[in-house]
Amino acid sequence: MSPTIPAAPANITAGLCQCGCGLPAPIAKETSRRLGVMKGQPLRFVHGHRARLPQFRPRGPRPGALDRFWSQVKLVDGPLPTPCWIWTGATWPNGYGRVRLAGRTEYAHRLAYEGAVGPIPDDGQADHHCDQRGCINPEHLFPGNHTINARDAASKGRLWSKLRPGNVLEMRDLHRAGWSVSALAKKFDVASSTVTKIVATRKAWHHLTPPDWEPAPMRCSRGHLPDGARIDVLGRKYQTCSTCRRENREKWLAYFREYNRTRRVAAHHVQGAA
Repeated sequence: MSPTIPAAPANITAGLCQCGCGLPAPIAKETSRRLGVMKGQPLRFVHGHRARLPQFRPRGPRPGALDRFWSQVKLVDGPLPTPCWIWTGATWPNGYGRVRLAGRTEYAHRLAYEGAVGPIPDDGQADHHCDQRGCINPEHLFPGNHTINARDAASKGRLWSKLRPGNVLEMRDLHRAGWSVSALAKKFDVASSTVTKIVATRKAWHHLTPPDWEPAPMRCSRGHLPDGARIDVLGRKYQTCSTCRRENREKWLAYFREYNRTRRVAAHHVQGAA
């Protein structure tokens, strides 16, 4: 008995995707009794469009999914009086538990908190009192955001940074004394963009910046103050230093003089050998 293709709804033209999008359905490359298609005949849906119909949308977790979810937990003693419920299933690269439930992949600790306590705001996150990323014990979780999590990590000494408040204040003093951005970046072993954000803007370490603080003028790589400006082909304005321009011009002129001199000497030797 040959497989038959289910009839399309009356309001959808045969050969089009039956979700109603109006796109032509792809042609089956082989016969499949399980799917009810024949080779060379159009399929019922474009790939991924089957889930657009209400009868095919996931309406919740499958039977037994919650039991399997809680079965992937191992009790481990932690820093708190109650044990940590360590997730033993799949994990994200950052170490947090990963689970697929009702057609969506979520963080395991978020699902555990939402199931036991309540929903988490869209812009919020579930933070750990126990500092164990794999723990999904709702008693060890509390709602928060990135700022609250960073402050909690800093209070526990887990927020690592190359710079300390004293380094930032010293960097600003040195910049006002004439140090260039590149020299400061080399001294404190940080990127030049980090130094610029600290000494020229309020984007970094703004909590150490007094309200009346004014940044010192940016200096060139040789420590000179800019005394001019240039405009590139895109119309952007850049500060320039006349001293650096003069030094660079003299350097390149000396280079070309030496280059032309060596070429003349080489040509003279070639003519003499001929």
